[in-house]
Amino acid sequence: MENIKQVGVLIGRFQTPELHNAHNYLIETVLEKHDKVIIFLGTSKVKLSRIHTLDFETRKLMLEEKIGDKAKIIQLNDMPRRDDLWSLQVDTKILAEFPDHTAILYGSRDSFIPFYCGKFKTEYIEAMDNSVSGTDLRNEVSKKPLPSKDFRSGIIYNSFNKYPIVYSTVDVAIFNDDETKILMGRKLGDPIGIYRFVGGFVDPNDENELQTVRREGFEETNATIEPYEFVTSMMVRNDPRYKREPDQSIMTHLYKARYIYGQVKGSDDLAEVIWFDVSDVKPEMFVGEHQPLWNILKTNLEKSNKSLAL
Repeated sequence: MENIKQVGVLIGRFQTPELHNAHNYLIETVLEKHDKVIIFLGTSKVKLSRIHTLDFETRKLMLEEKIGDKAKIIQLNDMPRRDDLWSLQVDTKILAEFPDHTAILYGSRDSFIPFYCGKFKTEYIEAMDNSVSGTDLRNEVSKKPLPSKDFRSGIIYNSFNKYPIVYSTVDVAIFNDDETKILMGRKLGDPIGIYRFVGGFVDPNDENELQTVRREGFEETNATIEPYEFVTSMMVRNDPRYKREPDQSIMTHLYKARYIYGQVKGSDDLAEVIWFDVSDVKPEMFVGEHQPLWNILKTNLEKSNKSLAL
């Protein structure tokens, strides 16, 4: 044993369904060197994503299954913008557990070592040549469900422990040049004679909502459009897809856009698109979730027309 007053510290994420050979090698190496060990589990504020798939408690149980009580397993919060504060957090947690000890912090390939600027020494452990990627393991696991109660229980646990989700969408009122005509769409499942604004979900690849507006406009109407005014944003309480979901909802953002060119036709999930005279449009012509948007848009148009008249 190197020093009974010295604690070995391993910092990692262990975001895999089970500890692989490289994990086991790291853990066993540190346990052999020290009789007192801390394993810090890096934890992001992003909860249960494709990268941060497992929460702290789940990973702690996985480690305890492997090593029992041979190490203290402690949550370590990410501080991506402040390496100094993150390093201070590490040192503070070590001294809280072992106030009269010094420490050696161990890392391997792609580890925390280049970012740590605290008071303790660091030591690099050479990674195993045949070590596998945690990303590859997660991708492989994601491809196939398992026919077991434990697997299904894990999915339920995940669903209950995610942050509530508010999906960002855009709805687009597409007008001709003088705002006397509006282009409205109807989905295949909508009743005959009931319409909606063109729109859809913000894509992770969109740079901003204006790009979303242009993209959705083209995908659903085959027309090039140009957004020119933000009208309002609104939580959609009565969307039939999410009204029974306590932790999921939609926040939509309504924009006015101008038709530029293109042969207008229903595309994507719209069965048809039709030009209407704005003066003929009534709230009851819209699906229920779009009626409040039309009422706000109508007020906007009335103010716009008064301004033009002046």
